[in-house]
Order: sequence, then structure tokens, then C-alpha cells
Amino acid sequence: MEEIILTQDEFYLLNTIINGQGGFQSLQKKLLSQIDQQLKITLYEDDIERICRYIKDYGTGGAQTRFLNIFRNYLPCL
Repeated sequence: MEEIILTQDEFYLLNTIINGQGGFQSLQKKLLSQIDQQLKITLYEDDIERICRYIKDYGTGGAQTRFLNIFRNYLPCL
């Protein structure tokens, strides 16, 4: 388990409008539900694995780039 305090910019990137119902969207919704008032997010092992897998294995795109920009300074897999 990792606890990270997001910057306002990182929170803004994560809190973009969610369109669709795929894996990225469901992960985004889950992550948003794990953020407290101080912008501290709790990442569980399955969250970290999914974030890393989606960024590394699914090519480049809007969601991948957003996740990379949010988490690259915090997760060693990136």
C-alpha cells in the first residue's frame, strides 16, 4: 500500500470527465474514491499493478498519458 499526496495539477488530471466504461474509466473512478480532502490517495497493490500495466502495455493515448503524468514520480514501475 502506498499513500501519496497529489498536487492540485495531478488531482485535476485524475478528476477529468470520465467517458465510457472500460478498464481505464473504472480504475479512474476507483482511484477518485480513494482520495481524501487533503488530496491524499491510498494506492493498494492491485491499483499500482493496474496503473503500471495500463501505462506500459496499452500504448499511448489520452488516459495513458494522464496516468503517466500523475504517477510517474511516485511509482517505481514507471
